[in-house]
Amino acid sequence: MPRAVQTPRRVRFTPFPQVSLSPSNTDAILPLDDFTSNLSDADQSVVLAALSDIEQLSPSNNRSQSREQNEADTNTITPRSSLAHIFINNECFMSRSKEWTRVLDPGTQGLITKVPNCTHLEVQSAVSAAQAAQPDWEALGFQSRRDYLLKLIDVLRGMSTDIMKILSREVGKTAGEAESEVFRGLDCIHAACSIGPEMAGMFLGSDPTLLQTFYEPLGVCVTITPFSFPFMTPLWSIPYALITGNTVVLKPSEKAPSVSCLLSEAVLRAGLPPGVFNLVHGDHSVVQMLILQLPVQAVSFVGSESAAKQVHDISRKAGKRIQAECGGKNHGVILDDASVMPTLFAIAGSAFGAGGQRCMSLSVALFVGQTREWIPKLVEIAESMVVGYSADEETKVGPLIDRSAKKKVIGFIDRAVEEGATLLCDGRNALVPGYPDGNFVGPTIITDVETYMECYQSEIYGPVLICMQVDTLDEAIDLINQNKYGNGCSLFTTSGKHAKTFQRGVNVGQIGINIPLIAPYGTAVRTSNKGSFMGGGKEVPGQAELIPVEDPATGETFALCHAASQDDINKAVETAHEAFKSGVWSRASRHHRADVLEQCATLLTDALPQLIPLETRQTGRAIREMSAQVPSLVKWFKYYASLLRVEERSVLPTSGKLHNFVDRRPLGVVVQITPFNHPLLIAVKKLAPALAAGNSVIVKPSELTPLSTLFLAKILHQAGLPSGVLSVLPGYGATTGKALVSHPLVRKVDVTGGTAAGKAIGSIVGGNLAKYTAELGGKAPLLVFEKANIDAAVNGIAFGSFIASGQTCVASTRIIVQDSIMVEVLEKLKTKVQGITSRMGAPTNPESMMGSLISEKQLKHVEKLVNQALETGFGVALTGARRMTGTSPLDGFDFSKGPFYEPTVIVPGKDNNIVHASIWHEEAFGPVIVVAGFDTEEEAIALANHSEFGLGAGVWTQDLSQAFRVSEQIDAGIVWVNTHHRNDPSSPWGGAKSASGVGSENGIDAYHAYTTTKSTIMNFATAEECLETEDWFVSASKDVRYG
Repeated sequence: MPRAVQTPRRVRFTPFPQVSLSPSNTDAILPLDDFTSNLSDADQSVVLAALSDIEQLSPSNNRSQSREQNEADTNTITPRSSLAHIFINNECFMSRSKEWTRVLDPGTQGLITKVPNCTHLEVQSAVSAAQAAQPDWEALGFQSRRDYLLKLIDVLRGMSTDIMKILSREVGKTAGEAESEVFRGLDCIHAACSIGPEMAGMFLGSDPTLLQTFYEPLGVCVTITPFSFPFMTPLWSIPYALITGNTVVLKPSEKAPSVSCLLSEAVLRAGLPPGVFNLVHGDHSVVQMLILQLPVQAVSFVGSESAAKQVHDISRKAGKRIQAECGGKNHGVILDDASVMPTLFAIAGSAFGAGGQRCMSLSVALFVGQTREWIPKLVEIAESMVVGYSADEETKVGPLIDRSAKKKVIGFIDRAVEEGATLLCDGRNALVPGYPDGNFVGPTIITDVETYMECYQSEIYGPVLICMQVDTLDEAIDLINQNKYGNGCSLFTTSGKHAKTFQRGVNVGQIGINIPLIAPYGTAVRTSNKGSFMGGGKEVPGQAELIPVEDPATGETFALCHAASQDDINKAVETAHEAFKSGVWSRASRHHRADVLEQCATLLTDALPQLIPLETRQTGRAIREMSAQVPSLVKWFKYYASLLRVEERSVLPTSGKLHNFVDRRPLGVVVQITPFNHPLLIAVKKLAPALAAGNSVIVKPSELTPLSTLFLAKILHQAGLPSGVLSVLPGYGATTGKALVSHPLVRKVDVTGGTAAGKAIGSIVGGNLAKYTAELGGKAPLLVFEKANIDAAVNGIAFGSFIASGQTCVASTRIIVQDSIMVEVLEKLKTKVQGITSRMGAPTNPESMMGSLISEKQLKHVEKLVNQALETGFGVALTGARRMTGTSPLDGFDFSKGPFYEPTVIVPGKDNNIVHASIWHEEAFGPVIVVAGFDTEEEAIALANHSEFGLGAGVWTQDLSQAFRVSEQIDAGIVWVNTHHRNDPSSPWGGAKSASGVGSENGIDAYHAYTTTKSTIMNFATAEECLETEDWFVSASKDVRYG
């Protein structure tokens, strides 16, 4: 990694009046007269007004004695004549900003201080100071930097009483909460001081002189922190940035600036060099200014989900390394073998402590089985918790940070009641004697909550606990994994088996067993998943855009995924190529590769509880479908593992004393492009034979559904795939996909997608003389003859047509029915379809029959084709033909949230010319079928072949002779007789016409397609025989061989 600063440069600061903090004067802030004398008249008026507000801070006539005493105590820390200062190059300044925000005591609404919205020049100066200081700070070395941080610990420990008082006054923390925060913050610095061994370099290769790797600092880092933990949160990142040789600019929450001001004083007392730590204040505009400063290399953010997304987006577009920790909706699961009272006290403390204003609060309690009977005891505990002013010793629940936070929390509670939830404990009207203006909300417990309710879907950030009831631990795990947040969760049990099941099953960053989630300290790692964590230290650098991953059924963005940049692509291909050449996988024995594939099957089975709901959420498909499909995928790994062990290699017959051994060798780097409709299924179908053959593989999943493929890659590496053998690069087809298939080192491309895209990719791949397999479009005919079992055929039509909401390349979208049974088939089909429609609901509901389409764009495409058929009169709607709105009769799900379309059957209109409609010829890729009639077998076959596509087809008849006869004449790569969609790893899957692709998946053919043959011809004749027959240049009269 190149050094962040190539040319060190010192900067002197003159724009601001200066004052230094000395260790002997903890309250040294720029004097009022000295400060204002350097300002313009306009600036003086702004600051004098601010100072006047603070000086006028005195007990009002109606203020109680307890409030007077609390304010008197606090004023020993913060002088009445001070504003929140900025800190640049070890100097304190009063900002020249004309925008100042009032910081109020959350318990009294009394004014504590004012914080500026720093100017662009102030932000620029802070970053420039950090940039100038960084080379010398790096050059000091680890030991010296550690000594400075150890000194900082000593200084902060001496200031801990003042810090705790400010935490209590400005943030509303109780004494115990403030003490705990200070302890954990100091421990984070201790942990940073101990990472020396992790920074040590390493030698690579057998010769230590060949290659040495070591870590270098990035340069200038920006830390943006929230109000909830103003002391501890900065110390999650700043000590690690400093100990590794970076310099820092801190921008704390404008709601709680005073602790950061004390931190700057501690930096000065500890003797850290100028510019190493800098402090600015402000709102989102200051955040943006900071990120866009060119010297800034990395950003660490902790805050709300919406703010995190904005910071993340700005940072990535600006090319900055970004780590953003945001919202949480953490679940606590209670099993009936848990210790009752310790568990309930732990739940209550986590949910209501710090006023619930922490991302690690257990805000949802899942009572499993009979533990629901414990809820009344939990209510008693909540009602016994004292709500009060933070400085009062009896207080267990302090005030919320400001009035807007209180209003927001009460609003969530109000809407929960409106949506049908029940309040077992209502804290909306909490009254604290002597503090009528405080932002108090008491502990609140809500039950009878459904997952679609706003109180469950959103982070409330207040003392509110959702209580839900499930029957089994598996249900609890599924519920946790379906939630968009993934900070953490806890399990309360005395069973080691249950703890292990829970640990493996939940997809979150942190897990507590018989303990609530706690903020990290020491060497604890702070991680989270899904919508709670974006970026991170291991994120591949690059400037590609951020892809939102949406739940199609609700339109909710529940994850963000980075598209691969050109640099990422080049690195992935080159790494794959090097791994291939190294032989670590390509030349591994077939038995070893088989062992790894079997381990893949085992780990994939273990991960099913996470993969099934994830696949459901990112595709919008019904979970009943995914619960059937995803478990079947282990068969592909097992099949190709078995194939590796039993496949025989040929010894071909030759003339003479020769043996011709034919071996198969992997191709090299292969690229696989997979679609949105079956993300895991199609990825596994391609990966299993490619890896079995020994190739290095790069998968580019659909930008709509990348998450399960990324999850799968982790499983495969855990199974034993060597580093570099498998990469997953999310991105868009026009950029990431095109760059991958164009790369000259790629020796094969395997794509599943639309016909147009397949042809475009094929032309690129052909230019590189690489191998190509493509499974493309389909418009599968399904023929129903009069000798068919009509009930079975109707069930087959429904399954073949509406599974995956019709979004599959082999969907039976052209139903061709013999005229003699047409009326009966349509009557039964209509009843069947109406039954499906009536039982549609939330895709996560196991009772729901069918899910949504992938996107609004896809729904509009379906609508366009259907409307064209109806408006031209070529077709008439027997069922459906409209998008779904309103609520589901099955479970109350709101269909208007997503692109839901009713299962639709279109029958012939005027003159039976349905075959002239566009929808007969074009892929709708939705739950729509078109019905046409026929009289003779020949007519049926002609209708079936009346298409540019030739992927799949179905035949329903009990006449075995007819079944053979018709299936032989249908132009399709796959023909199902009296069934549909059957898919086995051993059975080839590919098209018979160009519009449906080239080559095939599955079976030994797919394996061979990922290999090239190598013939070794061995002459075992004696030397004399060779001289007799092998000398081409012997005398002309003698016979010689040729070939």
